[in-house]
Amino acid sequence: MFYHIRIDYFDKKLKVNQTLYEYDYSTKEDVLEKIVKPYLEEKRIVFSGAILNAEDRRQISVYETDNDIKTMILVANQNMTPGVIYVYNDENLVCDSDYSKDITKEMVHAALESVDVIKAAKEDQTGKNDKKQPLLFISHSTADEEIVTGLVEMLRTIGFNKNNLFCSSFPGYDIPEGEDIYDYLQAKLLDYKLFVIFVLSDSYYNSAACLNEMGAAWVLKANYSTIILPGFQIPDIKGAVNPRKMAVVMEDDKRVRGKLNQLKDRLIEFFGLPETEDYTIWENDRNKFVNIAKA
Repeated sequence: MFYHIRIDYFDKKLKVNQTLYEYDYSTKEDVLEKIVKPYLEEKRIVFSGAILNAEDRRQISVYETDNDIKTMILVANQNMTPGVIYVYNDENLVCDSDYSKDITKEMVHAALESVDVIKAAKEDQTGKNDKKQPLLFISHSTADEEIVTGLVEMLRTIGFNKNNLFCSSFPGYDIPEGEDIYDYLQAKLLDYKLFVIFVLSDSYYNSAACLNEMGAAWVLKANYSTIILPGFQIPDIKGAVNPRKMAVVMEDDKRVRGKLNQLKDRLIEFFGLPETEDYTIWENDRNKFVNIAKA
């Protein structure tokens, strides 16, 4: 087997999105140690002759083929129907599911398992979860900050506050001034019994930080719910989130309010919150959140 990597990134000089490839890694271990793990740890990497900083990277993909790239191109071009004018090259072959297998999910999981922080969190889970205070962790992209603000305001209606909710983009519920970002997030992962709300969008999957959070929640076997923002579809779900698990789809006008009510009931039970006394306040904040998400 051979392994090939694609990384999409933003070129600050040209101010455009670019795509780079590297081909013919002979082992998965090479891919993990040299590319995927540093990518997820947000380290600077040298890839295809370019220096890529964490803030410029948008997405990583890993592909597997039976033979090296030149051999696979020969096979693909020989298999073309006579009379069809098309010639395979390196880039389009690795993205063709007839000749190449996308193993990105598998590689991301393997890389996350090897990160020391995640290993420690997994070991810490055994027999200790019941002693921890519950914490609602909202995993989202900063690009969706406005919508997530509406979500937090809705959740405050049912009793969430800075003691039982963490949201990095909401003042008072975020990382305190002066704290180290990674140390603070690590403490949250290790010290609390997590319930995660994944707010999924294209921006979410383009963020290495978001993929790290998803991987950590998967390793910790955290309870979770999923909110799917407009423009994103259930078939687009990848990684540790189960696409077959019921989700709150914000574009589903018929069901979205009922699904948010079900999410409310689930959170009340998990966190031991008092039942909603004034349902009108909840409905108003819920409807406000729906309108913000669909705006």
